[in-house]
Amino acid sequence: MRRQLAKDTRLLLFFWLCQVVCCKWTEWSEWSPCSRSCDGGVQYSSRACVDNKCDGALTRYQLCNTHQPCYPSSIDFRQEQCKSYDNIPYRGQHPALVPVWITNVTGH
Repeated sequence: MRRQLAKDTRLLLFFWLCQVVCCKWTEWSEWSPCSRSCDGGVQYSSRACVDNKCDGALTRYQLCNTHQPCYPSSIDFRQEQCKSYDNIPYRGQHPALVPVWITNVTGH
């Protein structure tokens, strides 16, 4: 039992040292601007692995502007997303995309 505990302790120490010494991350970047000015959006922050021996996420995300309601006359975020594709051709045409809300996906 004591021998196994000593072995486990050495392994934990090795992995901790490897994270400190072997794995070299850059600092997290500043948070990006919020993707939406109201009704909730997303921000991201990123970092890079300096020595290609890192374990973990390159990007982290957080919600933003979740308590900032949009004005009733503002464009719905789904419409805003569709509108961003208006100038991108699809099969040689530029269709005006319209969001469709499916409320009953079970068919009942």
